[in-house]
Order: sequence, then C-alpha cells, then structure tokens
Amino acid sequence: MFEKEAVERVSGSWERAEYANKCMREIETRMASSINLNGQGKITPKTVFNIRAFIQSCAYRIHTLSNGSTSMWNNGNAISSITLSRAVLETVVTFYDFYHNLSQLEAKMDRAGIKELVLKRMNAIRIEEWVKQFEEYKSVNVITMIGRMNKEYPGISDNYEKLSEFSHPNCLGTLMAFGKLDTNNGLWSFDRNNQNSEKTFDVVYSGLHTIGFFIISLNELENMMPRISEIFNPDHNQRI
Repeated sequence: MFEKEAVERVSGSWERAEYANKCMREIETRMASSINLNGQGKITPKTVFNIRAFIQSCAYRIHTLSNGSTSMWNNGNAISSITLSRAVLETVVTFYDFYHNLSQLEAKMDRAGIKELVLKRMNAIRIEEWVKQFEEYKSVNVITMIGRMNKEYPGISDNYEKLSEFSHPNCLGTLMAFGKLDTNNGLWSFDRNNQNSEKTFDVVYSGLHTIGFFIISLNELENMMPRISEIFNPDHNQRI
C-alpha cells in the first residue's frame, strides 16, 4: 500500500494513491486460498473450475505486483515501482481480454470455443522451446491486447508506452532517472533519489489505477458464471 508521507514528499496526489490502495484492498477480499471442485456437494464443471482458477491466479498476481510496486515507491525506488506497475497493467489487460472474449463466446453459447479459450489462456506460454511442443498455447502478444483494450479505455496504450520507457534501459530509465548534468562545470552526478518526483509517481499510478478495470471485469465475469455453468451442465459428472 502507498504510504501518505512517501507520496506527499514529492507532491504526489494522495487521492490517487488512496484509490490504488482501495483497489488493492478490494482484490484482497476476493482472493481465495483454495477452490474446491466438489463445492457444496456438487461437482463443478471442469471448464468453470478452470475459469475460477485463472481468476484467482490473476488476482494473486495483481495483488502481489501492486503491493511490490507501492512498497518500492515507499522505499524511494521509483524505477522498480514503475517496472512492477507496468507488469500490473499487462496482467489487467490480459484478464480484460480474456473476459471480453469469454463474454462473446458465452453470448453465442459456444461451448467448444469457451473450452479452447480457457485452456489457451491458463496454459499460455512464450518460451520458444515450449511453443514448438505446444503451439496451441502460444500466448497472445500483450501489445495486441493493449490495442484492443485501448479502444474501450483510451489512454491505456499511452500509459503503457510511458511505463515501458522507464522500464527499459532507454534515456528515461537511465540517465534521466539517475543522472544530473552540470553544464557549467561539465559534470555528471548520480543519485538514486533523482528518480523520485511527482512525474514518476504519476507514471506509477498510470499502471496501478488499471486495477479498477480488473475489478470491473471481474464483477462482470462473476455475473456471467451461472450462465457459463449452465452451458457446461452436462459436465457435472466429469472429473479433471
């Protein structure tokens, strides 16, 4: 969680920080330590079981990354905070894309399509050696998913671009983050504290505020789950 002193010492917006904290607290209430296939005396359809597992894995990842990002900010490490915030945005976008595609398939009651989507997303891989063996599980490029989400939430692409500039060893993530040039004396000086400013706080927030989109998508998906269960009702007697 963001600490107020750590935000206000660079004149950052505490209102924004508290929104991010609120979203992190909300995710924590939705995190489960386990999911039972035989819940309430009924066997959950295996595809529904897998969807719930994917939801939890995304929730845990977002919560872990966002807490890491805010902890790094509180410790005065803006670059690490930004890099983790970028990973939060990527995960939110991935979940949104999954929800968006799933909702379209659910509307068509496309049982086979839903199964295929769920298996592909929960087993997504990018390591070339693995892809050669399991090409059907090759992950969708995150830039492609960001472009799709940006159509509904303009600004996501711009935010990702700024986060990436700091996360990569480009000018913003190297000299401008740690260096300061004295042109009068021809001197470069370096300090970890150079990276901490109101501007870098805003960059961190540009990734963390997307947690709110994750919560919106999660709520919509939870509302959809009874209908998906009905589509897979014949699977009730099947085990994973």
